[in-house]
Amino acid sequence: MSWEPDVSLAIDEFRLSSLDIIAGNVKDEAFSVIPYFERLDLMEDIDSPFLQGSLEFSILKGEMQSIGTSLTMQDFLLIEVSSIDGLNNTSTSSQLDEPRSIGGLFYITDIIKKNSTNSKVDSYRLHFASTEVLNEYSKKISKSYKNKTREEIIRTITDDFLIKDSKYDVKGYVRKGIFEPTSESFQCIIPRWSPVKSINWLKNGCVSTEDNDSKAFYFFQKYEDDLSRSFNFQSLNTMFKRNPSLGFSDQALTGYAITPISSDLNEVARRTFARRTPLKCVVRDVSVLDKLSKGTFSSKLLSHDITRKKFTEKTFRYNNKHVANEKLNVGLVLEENQVQPEFAEKFLYSSDCYVSVNSDHKNLFRKTETNLGVNRTEEWMQDLLSQRNIKDFITMDVTVYGDTNRNVGETVMFTSAGMYDTFDDERSKMTMDEDGQDMAGKYLITKLVHTFTKEDKNGSLGGKNVTTMTLVKDGWQST
Repeated sequence: MSWEPDVSLAIDEFRLSSLDIIAGNVKDEAFSVIPYFERLDLMEDIDSPFLQGSLEFSILKGEMQSIGTSLTMQDFLLIEVSSIDGLNNTSTSSQLDEPRSIGGLFYITDIIKKNSTNSKVDSYRLHFASTEVLNEYSKKISKSYKNKTREEIIRTITDDFLIKDSKYDVKGYVRKGIFEPTSESFQCIIPRWSPVKSINWLKNGCVSTEDNDSKAFYFFQKYEDDLSRSFNFQSLNTMFKRNPSLGFSDQALTGYAITPISSDLNEVARRTFARRTPLKCVVRDVSVLDKLSKGTFSSKLLSHDITRKKFTEKTFRYNNKHVANEKLNVGLVLEENQVQPEFAEKFLYSSDCYVSVNSDHKNLFRKTETNLGVNRTEEWMQDLLSQRNIKDFITMDVTVYGDTNRNVGETVMFTSAGMYDTFDDERSKMTMDEDGQDMAGKYLITKLVHTFTKEDKNGSLGGKNVTTMTLVKDGWQST
């Protein structure tokens, strides 16, 4: 039987199947927190190697102790939750899709007892992370690696020191997701470092085999189907190039959009449009000078040659099919840039734009990696810094009705509510920004938080189940 949306349920409802506290030494006995639950947050972030979250609940004093249960830093949390429906692409448009359950087994990392106005109630906030975090704190790597690429070494470390011996529930499992191949073999000795510290060191020096311009790599976890989760190792450039999981490239109104809804639509169509319309959209600082001071503007890097005393601008090998930039690799002296009058005097001579190379960066590459960085460390550093800064170039936080089908590392189409006057006479009218003249285009999800609340007392969340996504765009839409 095919799945059908239940339109009798409110669009902000959710299904909470499991929310159990499990004692670290007694896995078969669990205490269900569902009757006491107030708020649950589940977070994915490409800057974090582990999934994280928080749980708030209140319970009558002594109730947990009466059944022989107490909260300790050795306990685990079993979660299974989902939205009531999600969005998916079809061949022509977006439609409602069956939501997936996310969660799994987590390790409680912090317990905070909150102040309560009711003297008969204990209120708690628990912070938790995926159980692989235990291996990060309990395992050290003292091992040599040779005749492998950096990606292969990172893959091996993930298998041997993060996934192996990890605690997980019978409903889900931990696996490797996408690991992007890197160039040239490498050899090293890891001197009793933790797994994540070793991976962070190794990824500083990676160059993708798929694209020599890809140098900014991220190691992160994300939710998979059936309460599973995966480790992923991908470059920012490759993630940007991926086809949108929601919406279609070059069609701004097919993804998330401020779209008028006809009163003649049936309930399923209304719900589909509502899920595509953001409840809240907050655009972060888009100050040009602020971005330039970080050394980046629309896939470009501004750097200063201390010896030659010249500021140069370098544009990387992105193209308009994937991100909004038509120019290919070019270099020019910014003192000759006439785009903005007195640009150099106003900004460049302020000493706010520079690239530093310290001793750690000089030892990133071995002699066998000559083509990558042994003789080109400064160029590699400039590429890396520029791509990392692009992740914070045009950034917005978009809150939508809860959708547990979304993941970090995927792209979606988005258009803001740009309205334009199409004529200068009595025919003048306001229309949607279908051409993407404002901030429309393809965005990368770099962080998302699924929030589930028992009730929304002040209306700030826009509902009982919302998803807040941090979307990043590489540059302004070309017109």
